[in-house]
Amino acid sequence: MKKIMWLISFIALGGTAIAIQFMPESIPMHRDFAGNIDRYGSRYESFLMVIVILAFSLFWTLLIRYFEKKAIKLEDEKERSGAKTNAKVLSIVGLATTVFFTIMQGVSLHRAYSDTAGDVNSSVDPTKVSVIVMGVMFIVFGNYLTKTRNNSIIGVRTTWSMYNDITWKKSNFLEQ
Repeated sequence: MKKIMWLISFIALGGTAIAIQFMPESIPMHRDFAGNIDRYGSRYESFLMVIVILAFSLFWTLLIRYFEKKAIKLEDEKERSGAKTNAKVLSIVGLATTVFFTIMQGVSLHRAYSDTAGDVNSSVDPTKVSVIVMGVMFIVFGNYLTKTRNNSIIGVRTTWSMYNDITWKKSNFLEQ
């Protein structure tokens, strides 16, 4: 999963590098609530989102690696299994967020290109795309986050929920 996450991150980097070659020096960078362009910026500002995507990929990779190393070091089979499960869940969450940000980067580049090309009736509405992709992402999160084991990083982490495995399962909607 980590390799796929990094591949998607570098697709965002490569896609942005290719896309900005076809854009003018100044492109729309921000819109108000009515959809009117209220700020223009350099086409190279598009790389800021790519930097965010790469930073998040690094964050997820380090967090996943932490749980993988923890699973190797633990001697108790139950705790080792929990750490492996948490690493898998984090891999899915990391991949989903990377895909989301990459899709939004693509939509942003498409919208900037359409605006500079004079296509005011662009077929891609960033708001609709973000709502649909976030909906799918939350469905994925909802299906996988319930599989986490008691830990201090992922899931509903209150004093009550972390008291024991029974309260963890009840507060995170795990099957009994």
